[in-house]
Amino acid sequence: MGEDPLKIVIDLIRSGQGQRAQETLRSMLKADVHNIPAWFWYVETCTSVDQRIQALEACLICNPDNSQVKSVLNALRQQQAQSGEGPKAEARPLCDETRVPEKMAIPSGVVTQTPQKPAVKGSMDAERQKAGKPIKRPIKAGTVIMWLMAGGLVVAFAYLVVNLINSTPIDPTSHRFTQPIEYYLYVPKAYAASQQWPLFIGIHGSGGSGLDCWNLWQPYAEREGFILLCPTMPDEGGGWQQNDGEAYTWAAISAVTGQYNIKPRYFLTGFSAGAAFVQGFAIHYPQYVEAVAVLSAGVYRSPSQEIEGIPFLIVIGNLDNPESIGGSQQFAQALANNGNVVSYWLLPFVGHQVTNKGRQLTIDFFHTYNH
Repeated sequence: MGEDPLKIVIDLIRSGQGQRAQETLRSMLKADVHNIPAWFWYVETCTSVDQRIQALEACLICNPDNSQVKSVLNALRQQQAQSGEGPKAEARPLCDETRVPEKMAIPSGVVTQTPQKPAVKGSMDAERQKAGKPIKRPIKAGTVIMWLMAGGLVVAFAYLVVNLINSTPIDPTSHRFTQPIEYYLYVPKAYAASQQWPLFIGIHGSGGSGLDCWNLWQPYAEREGFILLCPTMPDEGGGWQQNDGEAYTWAAISAVTGQYNIKPRYFLTGFSAGAAFVQGFAIHYPQYVEAVAVLSAGVYRSPSQEIEGIPFLIVIGNLDNPESIGGSQQFAQALANNGNVVSYWLLPFVGHQVTNKGRQLTIDFFHTYNH
């Protein structure tokens, strides 16, 4: 069974091979104009809001009932209006299929598949024919595809692809351990004990388990070359105490460092309650922490002078709890005042979740500090 074409496209985009990705996406859309993920990735490398709007308008013509496309398109139009740029073409209803948008005019030399009806004497079409003017006809899906194949836009805007799967993690069954606690462990195939390897520790949110972090991060472990450790935290009453969580985490770390040659400082990332936990872990054990990614935390701690040398990534969606957003901004400022390197991202159209954009930001951030 061949590899998923969409995964190939995503890998091409991330490796900077946009032209090859474009060709693949055009073939995919020619075969299936209802492939919404392909449309969104087609939008991903657009260089302006106006271009993104045009591509999504083309998508909507072929998929007039898709609420996700409508929602994103409306959000982009609002963003365009707030920026003061204004639409480059005349405003029109979302599902207007009676005309070709001005910015989506079909390139010269492209023949549409719209059938031509014979002129009727006295009709509007006949009058336009006499005047040498083209007859206006409803746009067809085939027209849009020919427009795509002829050139124009290419792929982008990754944060619009809500919950789009980056790649499928391998079966975790043989990677689950239950002693001294439950944890999931992935060791890259290239592992060699002759060198030290970075340890990536993922902490899940309240009500979750180590498997949640496995599903988020394992697809990156082989490519990025890190050992992945995902402990399951105690969750009595819907949460865990910091000291209990630290005891569980150290138990898993001890089990792994006893078997593998691991660098002495670790990379930590957590989501929600796990994001609050990794802050506390870094404050309590700064000598063991290389970098921290705080993803959609609900609680933020006051940084101590001891963590000054630790870089922090903070990611949260603008649709998350407003108090959490405010807390994240205050935390980022406190870290900066403390002398920490801080990378802060407020992702548009994102709620309380880890998106592909958040995952990639985390991987890229850790890659920077993986010496």
